[in-house]
Amino acid sequence: MLRDRRFVTFTFVRHPMHRLLSTYINKFAKKEVTSEDYKVFIRQLYGWSETSRKDPSKLERPAFEDFVTMALEQKDVMENDHWASQKVLCGLGSFPYNFIGKLENREEDSRKLLDMIGRPDDRFPDQEELKFPINSVDKLLPNFFTTELRNATATELAQDFKLLNYSADF
Repeated sequence: MLRDRRFVTFTFVRHPMHRLLSTYINKFAKKEVTSEDYKVFIRQLYGWSETSRKDPSKLERPAFEDFVTMALEQKDVMENDHWASQKVLCGLGSFPYNFIGKLENREEDSRKLLDMIGRPDDRFPDQEELKFPINSVDKLLPNFFTTELRNATATELAQDFKLLNYSADF
């Protein structure tokens, strides 16, 4: 199938720092600590052995910098697909994609992909239809990423930044 020209392989990616901030906001900052979703994310972040002895809702909610530090330690494992590196998550560099679109350019890149496959009159669902909230994290980056944290993120996710042609600058 991968070598069959009738199939087009594609993925959409997101700026690594946008992903981290969006994950933090949506999975930690906005979740009730007593919710089952929150408990699962805390267990994945802190590790199952750490949280098996305590009720995850009793653990302190991680600060953003602590979340990023712990998430980056797990970047090459699939503990959680929200903070795994996109290189690992999508098999970038080893999977033969015909097209890689960027979420930040979703509309334009969707159009390019549809043209590529000969379906110019079709459209992808928008973020509202996908129930994928638009949270404009790009505007929040300077409030959360210190220079040190930005540099650490760029270093730890260097392959994502390079393979996907993203910059660590705001």
